[in-house]
Amino acid sequence: MIVRLLCGFGRFVWGVAKVCIVLTMLAGFLLALYFLRPVPVPAPQAGSLLELTLAGRIADTRPVAGGLAGMIREADPVTLLGDVTDAVRYAKKDARIAGILLRVDDLEGIGGASARMIGEALDEYRRETGKHVWCYGWNFTQAQYAVAAHADRLWLHPMGRVDVKGLSGETLYWGSFLKHLGVEAEVYKAGDFKSAPEVFERASPTKENLAAQRSYLSDAWTTMLEAWKVGRGWKDDAWKTYREAQNALEPMPEGEARHQRRYGLVDETGDEAAFRTALRKAYAKDGKEVALTNLYDFLDSSDGAEGTGPGVAVLYAEGEMVDDPRMGRLVADELVERIAFVKEDENVRAVVLRINSPGGDAMAAEKIRSALLGLKEKGKPVVVSMGDTAASGGYWVSTGAQKIVADPMTLTGSIGVFAVFPKLVDLREALSVGYGGYATEGELSDGAPWRETSAVRRHALKSSVDFVYRTFKSHVAEAREMALTDVERLAAGRVWTGRQALDLGLVDELGTLETAVKLAKEAAKLPSEAAVYHFDARAVRWWQPILSGFPAARALFSKWMETEEMLESDTGRVQALVPLPASL
Repeated sequence: MIVRLLCGFGRFVWGVAKVCIVLTMLAGFLLALYFLRPVPVPAPQAGSLLELTLAGRIADTRPVAGGLAGMIREADPVTLLGDVTDAVRYAKKDARIAGILLRVDDLEGIGGASARMIGEALDEYRRETGKHVWCYGWNFTQAQYAVAAHADRLWLHPMGRVDVKGLSGETLYWGSFLKHLGVEAEVYKAGDFKSAPEVFERASPTKENLAAQRSYLSDAWTTMLEAWKVGRGWKDDAWKTYREAQNALEPMPEGEARHQRRYGLVDETGDEAAFRTALRKAYAKDGKEVALTNLYDFLDSSDGAEGTGPGVAVLYAEGEMVDDPRMGRLVADELVERIAFVKEDENVRAVVLRINSPGGDAMAAEKIRSALLGLKEKGKPVVVSMGDTAASGGYWVSTGAQKIVADPMTLTGSIGVFAVFPKLVDLREALSVGYGGYATEGELSDGAPWRETSAVRRHALKSSVDFVYRTFKSHVAEAREMALTDVERLAAGRVWTGRQALDLGLVDELGTLETAVKLAKEAAKLPSEAAVYHFDARAVRWWQPILSGFPAARALFSKWMETEEMLESDTGRVQALVPLPASL
């Protein structure tokens, strides 16, 4: 009797389970049909304004990471640089677009090279079409103004301000504070200008670090002011005149916004209602509202096809280079897999690697460089296009290419390496925590931060750093056809702008991603109209819209992720990394 009851209950449970499975599959099928259904894209009306909204940070690709942490990071708002420049390029040829409405209120971060590229695209649009670029701001951060300065109808709220403050390498130095806690960082570095580990061991920057910052930040700021001069139509001494007025504490009874308008930083001041009225007066017909077409609808409705058949593959290397997929930045093995794929693709005759990376793990950088050399052996030319940053490990990877193209604002170089090993002995003793145990190989088993670093361990770390540094310099010497003594002069961890790097022979040409694609086609003897295949540039994950609505959750999991990475990362690994500002 009991057996029959149990069997019957089992059959009931199995029946319910089968129904649940079927319903789940049906629901999944219906959801797939819903998401895969063709959605008509609204075509721009004649006389429309292209609404160019820049939100979050500007990047070449969206970040990719494993697990829940990766999903959280991917939910952070990102606007792709290629989407923006493509839309402006298409708008030049589209007679339906009467002008551009630029929105930068939600722009959180942008690199110098990206700002210059977007600004140059907007300047070219105005120059070639004779049409206007409009922009309104309650306030403008420096990052927002770096793009907005290229609008020729630039409005600012009367109570607002343009917060331009120049470029700075200032940061917190934790060395003394950590020692108060009983924490010490043992640093092993090669290159007097390699400043990345300084923040853990010192209370202030070294004179070498200050000299390097003065060099590349001054050059980058000069380049930015030159771009604003073109975008704003300033006279040669316009910025100097404005700064002199600031330093003289010139009275501003009319408010800072109107004061800045007087010196040409903006074109007009007024509230948002006045701005909308000006737009309607310029573009609305028969009392209707101004017709707008948003960035992504416009891209979807534009013919962005870049050909078929033999062509150039564009790969993207963005973020800090790591070996561990859980850390979710630029995972070397994943990029190597993509390189291997295009290596065997018969339609890919040349490769452009777009790098926007401060470097990272030296072994990760070497894996990617070696994969690029494999393309060369296959007879496929490789051209590197540098974005906002391609320094340290980013430059290491670049040595695997035949040509290097940089933006004048690119931060590159930083040929140097380091390793950091934390020492927590004083903290352990202050907390009266003991430590001990048997190790089969004595000092060879050393590696725990809770004990004094042995001479064997220190010797191994220093030797490893010195060897990797020599390897780095030899890669540069071979790739750039330089004498090792000349590389020594440019190395030591020193950072250069793209413009400086060209003069020093570290890059071949100044230009954009399109410049690199053109060089790749020429190297592969392809016609100018040959196909261009982009990998990983516009992938959108299904969970991004969901998680983007929960900023508190994103912040919480981001902190958890950073802590996990810090605790699980291998200390003492040689790093080819430079701590450069991610945005203006």
